[in-house]
Amino acid sequence: MLDFIYYPISWILWAWHKAFSWLLGAVGLPVDSSPNLSGLAWALAIMFLTVTVRLILLYPMVKQIRTTQKMSELQPQIKAIQKKYANDRQRMSMEMSKLQKENGVNMAMGCLPMLVQIPVFIGLFHVLRMFNKMGDGAGGMGFTAEQTRNSGNYFFKPNEVQSFLDARLFGAPLSGYISQPKDQYAAFYPLGVYHPEDAHSLFVAILCVTIPMLLISAVATHFNARMSINRQTAAAAANPQANVMNKMMLWFFPIMILGTGVMWHVGLLTYMLTNNIWTFCQQYFLYKKMDKEKLEAKEKLEEARAANAPRPGVKPKRDKHGKVIVVEQPKAVETAVAEKKLSAFSGLFKMKGDGAAATGASDSADAAAGSVGDSDGAAAGSAASDNASGAAGKGGAAKAAASSASAGVGAKSSAAGSVESVDADAKAQRQAAQRARQHANKNRKGKKKKKR
Repeated sequence: MLDFIYYPISWILWAWHKAFSWLLGAVGLPVDSSPNLSGLAWALAIMFLTVTVRLILLYPMVKQIRTTQKMSELQPQIKAIQKKYANDRQRMSMEMSKLQKENGVNMAMGCLPMLVQIPVFIGLFHVLRMFNKMGDGAGGMGFTAEQTRNSGNYFFKPNEVQSFLDARLFGAPLSGYISQPKDQYAAFYPLGVYHPEDAHSLFVAILCVTIPMLLISAVATHFNARMSINRQTAAAAANPQANVMNKMMLWFFPIMILGTGVMWHVGLLTYMLTNNIWTFCQQYFLYKKMDKEKLEAKEKLEEARAANAPRPGVKPKRDKHGKVIVVEQPKAVETAVAEKKLSAFSGLFKMKGDGAAATGASDSADAAAGSVGDSDGAAAGSAASDNASGAAGKGGAAKAAASSASAGVGAKSSAAGSVESVDADAKAQRQAAQRARQHANKNRKGKKKKKR
């Protein structure tokens, strides 16, 4: 009935076993020469079956972790919606969906990894169980030891089934489990080799391997759950439903592993251990990355707020909800440096005469346009031109020309507010300054002629 699950699982396991059998044989360790080497190849195949499944589920798993984290952050808003629409379930559901959509939360994607891993676990359990078809219990087909060793198992041929049954991991067969009937041990030996007195030693080997693996799996499940729960906010942890789920993850699931461990094959416990190790590493690195992203976003927001902080006595701009509007200005530092340069130019212009002031106005406008790539730079350039022109003092015509040009250009810059307007302003200032210089030169020549 579930062959669409069993065949893919058995094929992945078969492919990895072929790969590791070839690899061990290539380094001079043929798997057929020793049950322990064969067990190593099969154990590695099970481990990399786990890795394959987890790699396939990596993107959904990342989405699940991010969704869980986001839902924890949204708990105050969720509680507010629940309180506001306590008597209107339909409206509450609509508002919840709207909140999730606005914040990019997809609950279906968050549940996908768990939904996929359940059939994988069931499929692997069944495939490992079907290597030994003896008995009439769960998974048993009533086969004899001879029939079991000479029958296939989904993608595995009879000789590969025999390889799996003969393989040992620290002396225990990979499809052996604690509650397995002793008469099924005959399938773990070649025909005519098994003797009933061998059952005790094989049972002890199964106990010595499965009990430590069960304990490690239960403890690892607990600490993986604790790592995830520690990421929850106080509001999320206070939620009654979340509190129940947290307790189940921390205690119920590990206890369930210990309670049902008597039915778990050695191969299935290998899968569980690998899965827990992967989960721990994945959560560690992903949480570390998320913390780094959160810190960078916080620093960026603080820089934006500092750049947009209102001057003393000026009220900050707020939106319709009363929140301060923060607009990122990545060139705020460059603008400040440009303003300092312009103020230095202005001080220099005040010390010069009529012609020098007009020349300085043109240069300061060029410096303002080149230093700042936005409308603030253009406005600063216009202000510098005004100061420089005013410093001319005695040159009335130069002062009038430069002031009128600066005023006109400043109005144009504030209206346009773009890079093109900055270029036009700078050009207009240079032309105005040039006319002012020409006019000042004519005045000086006229005065010299009168003196003569």
